[in-house]
Amino acid sequence: MTSSSINVIPHGDRAGNWQFLLDAIERLSLARRIEDVVAVVRDNARILAGADGVCFVLRDGELCHYVEENAIGPLWKGRKF
Repeated sequence: MTSSSINVIPHGDRAGNWQFLLDAIERLSLARRIEDVVAVVRDNARILAGADGVCFVLRDGELCHYVEENAIGPLWKGRKF
C-alpha cells in the first residue's frame, strides 16, 4: 500500500476499526521476518491512528535507523541518525 492508495475507516465505524485491527494482528502473528512486521505496521498503523503519516524506526547501536514510512510525502526513509 502506498500513501496515494491509503484506505480510510469512516469515523465512528467501530466494527470496521475492530475488524481492521484484528486483521492486522493476524498478519503480525504470521510474520516471520522483520520485513513482514515492517510491512504490516506501515500498511495499518496510519489508518488505525488516522494519522498523516507513520514511520518504523529501529535502534542500530547508538543510532536510529528510519526503516520505513507511509506518509503524505517522503520523510527520512533509509537514513540513520
